Amino acid sequence: MSPTLKAVYRNGTFILETACNLPEGSEVELLIQSSSIVSPPISDVESNNIFSNL
Repeated sequence: MSPTLKAVYRNGTFILETACNLPEGSEVELLIQSSSIVSPPISDVESNNIFSNL
């Protein structure tokens, strides 16, 4: 079973809240579980108006 680690996303980087014992350069896969995910802004004015009215 894979370990579960908690992290905070700040300034474009995930900062671990717990220590991990991975070798430097290890590749990992992240599964994001959060109730506060924010959608990126829609730059196209017409599309933004459509989604704002949903």
